[in-house]
Amino acid sequence: LPLYVLMWPTFLRRGSFDFLWGIQRYIGVFDSPVTTMAFKNTMMLALSVATVGTILFFVMSYASLRTSLAGRRALEVLSWAPVAAPGIVLSVGFLWGIYTVPGAKLLYGTVALMAIPTLIEAIPLGMRAMNGGMVQIAAELEEAGRMSGASWLATVRRVLIPLMAPTLISVWLLVFLWGTRATLVIMFLYVPSSRTVSLLMSQGGGAFTLGAVMAVITVSIAIVLQVLAGKMRRVMGASS
Repeated sequence: LPLYVLMWPTFLRRGSFDFLWGIQRYIGVFDSPVTTMAFKNTMMLALSVATVGTILFFVMSYASLRTSLAGRRALEVLSWAPVAAPGIVLSVGFLWGIYTVPGAKLLYGTVALMAIPTLIEAIPLGMRAMNGGMVQIAAELEEAGRMSGASWLATVRRVLIPLMAPTLISVWLLVFLWGTRATLVIMFLYVPSSRTVSLLMSQGGGAFTLGAVMAVITVSIAIVLQVLAGKMRRVMGASS
């Protein structure tokens, strides 16, 4: 239903349904250098946050649940901290840091800088999802690998990661979707050349229908990725 509500206005022409007119709108989106750049920036932001985030959340979850390191409980508590900070506060904080840390101004307006607060904001979601998969795998499986003579790294690579593959894919997809919708957390960190689809839509995108078209395309990409991720989870679950 939400997708239908978004899609319906994109096929309206003077109040009546026109399929060909709607198709031309979707094709015309990629004729604009502004919207094309916005989609490119969105994909770069979401892919970088999802990939780095999945690795980071795996390490954090392993340290919290599988080790006896001092401070592992504090790590679990601190992973909830971004919930208490609104996204726009993080954005203002990073903007302030840019102008106070020497040399940091060079990062202003880059996708790399925008990815950092987006990743921080996604920590609670990513950690909860990763922990849910980690606790389902018995620690005895790793201990059996170590008893068989495998090193710690080999045990993680050949035992834990294959069993965690469905969870890793799910976390990657969740964080990717989180990156595509990031708006407030990067509100003060972008320049016109680094605007994302969400920022462009929040500014009106030039027209309501253009914003709806970009929203439908973004949601469609998310649906395709979700279907592919579901198939990969089933394949890897069957193989493990």
